[in-house]
Amino acid sequence: MAEKSDGGAAAGGTPPAGDHPSTLHGLPASIAAAIRAAGGRVSFARFMELALTDAEAGYYTRGERQFGRSGDFVTVPARIPLFNRAMASLVADLVDALLDTAGNGLPVSIWEIGGGRGDMAAGILKTWDSVRPDLRPRVRWRLLDVGRHLMARQQKALAWALAAGWTVEWGATPDSCISEPRVVVTNELVDALPIHILNVDGDRVREAWVEMDATEEELAEVWSHPCPEALSELTELFGTVQPADIRPFSADGVVEVRPAMRDFLASIARGMGSGCVVTVDYGGLPARPALFEGGSAPDRRYQRTIRGYLRHERRHDLYSHVGRQDLTADVDFGALELHGRRLGFDCILYTTIANLTAAAGGRAEVEALRTESRQVDGVDASTRNGLDLDREAFYAERLLDPEDVGGLYRVMVQVRE
Repeated sequence: MAEKSDGGAAAGGTPPAGDHPSTLHGLPASIAAAIRAAGGRVSFARFMELALTDAEAGYYTRGERQFGRSGDFVTVPARIPLFNRAMASLVADLVDALLDTAGNGLPVSIWEIGGGRGDMAAGILKTWDSVRPDLRPRVRWRLLDVGRHLMARQQKALAWALAAGWTVEWGATPDSCISEPRVVVTNELVDALPIHILNVDGDRVREAWVEMDATEEELAEVWSHPCPEALSELTELFGTVQPADIRPFSADGVVEVRPAMRDFLASIARGMGSGCVVTVDYGGLPARPALFEGGSAPDRRYQRTIRGYLRHERRHDLYSHVGRQDLTADVDFGALELHGRRLGFDCILYTTIANLTAAAGGRAEVEALRTESRQVDGVDASTRNGLDLDREAFYAERLLDPEDVGGLYRVMVQVRE
């Protein structure tokens, strides 16, 4: 998870408040050409897809530095070892279950899709190297990413694991891998899948489109008829496309839908057989007419959550710095559960990161860090000093706090036998 969420406060209105037309700030030629080829206007979902994953100029493919203090956000796997250890425990339990079920002695593949700099993979494998070395011949870790520059950074971060005998592989897409039982892990990936922004505040549903003016110097958010895939997803979630029936479930007259989530799950399910999907992201369970079948209660209402991040700053101008700022929106875990169920997955866990890390012994770990901090010489450069230990304890406490970061981020585990 990345430090780029402050609770998903609504940025909309009635109609939802798109930003005023924005100068393009050097709109990349390839993205401008794609909008021009579509007639000068694309759905917001298509715009988001281009801005993030365009082959030449997308945020995650352009090869510049997005992660870390010099980038746009810092990921928790890079900052808080407790997160990686909690994930290591969870994924190890799932691997053990798959190995027991298969009973054929073959290794289990772990796909990490969208692994960033490789911090979570490195953290989990380092934990296993210490406490579960028996998994070394029994798992194969595969990182799948859209950017070659990210793969290069991952390979650098995981060079030690390869040297230690762990099997680590790389690929571009889920379809590039063979059929096998597997555990699929994503951390802050689903929030970057494109969303359709729908206004249900009037007598008919309207969708946000992104329009390029005749001079190709400005982008503007305009409202028009929704595209078929957006209406189809709305029907999946609410059983209707009538605004009067949907409006009570929205805090601001906006519903964000993500048909790409269904397609993503379908792509990773192909050839899986038995396996698990572990999703870590920020979001929740918005109320709707039919939520879980006997599952968790809703914890929020739908609203506009889309925002940008640039140099650690949250931005509501979505149409400047295209391809240079991150775009992200809260995850509807109820929709994730629904689409998974229709692909044969059962949800066996939905909880906060606070609960997950507490169950992994997080509170005892914080106390141990505080105790060690009081004992070490703060100026001894040969060991971790007290300041470093206090900093790690501080971030771990935020992860354990359901009113802080630990409550914003959720984990869902879906299994198929």
